[in-house]
Amino acid sequence: MMTFEAIEREACSLPSVERRRLIAHLVALQVAEDDPGHAEKMAAKIDCTDPSRWKTIEEVEAELGLGDGES
Repeated sequence: MMTFEAIEREACSLPSVERRRLIAHLVALQVAEDDPGHAEKMAAKIDCTDPSRWKTIEEVEAELGLGDGES
């Protein structure tokens, strides 16, 4: 098992994009723990059946500035 200090050092050494992905992952873990039904509630809100409104993961990442510039 890694110590918190080791995890901190590793997180500091990550490139910005990877750090943002780590932050998103940690937030998702916390939300899942705090509100176990959150994923299902969000899925119901975004269950869009109109293909003209759908976006790819890459489009969303680009809009949020999360992409790494690679395809």
